[in-house]
Amino acid sequence: MWRRASFGAALLAAFAVAFGLGGAGSGADGPWPDAQVAAQWPTFASVPAAESGGGVSGWNGVFWGCVPSSRVSADFACEYRDAQARTGYVCVAPEAVDAPITPIAIDARVAPDDPTYAGEPPTSVCYSALAYRLSIG
Repeated sequence: MWRRASFGAALLAAFAVAFGLGGAGSGADGPWPDAQVAAQWPTFASVPAAESGGGVSGWNGVFWGCVPSSRVSADFACEYRDAQARTGYVCVAPEAVDAPITPIAIDARVAPDDPTYAGEPPTSVCYSALAYRLSIG
């Protein structure tokens, strides 16, 4: 009986660590930058930036989690999702890893079905948005 309880507790702990560190749906208590983005902008409509292109008009998904760029250490596509499984994202690139997330760090805000970025993965769009921001100073 004790072995089963220990195994169950260990399995539950492993599951919690996997989801907590993975960032998917981690919300306001998740890893950096998830915690700051979720706390400041819990919904897509609350993000203080204009939409980059078109997409679903008036869409307002909830914060889901941030996906890091494979090219730059402090560049993220922070995803927002709704009940219909549509995903929009916000490109966030703070000055350094673990730096405070502010509206200045936002490079793009992309709603679902945006025709401009439809075929590109969010992390590629965010990398391009960061490169553009750096190129204009």
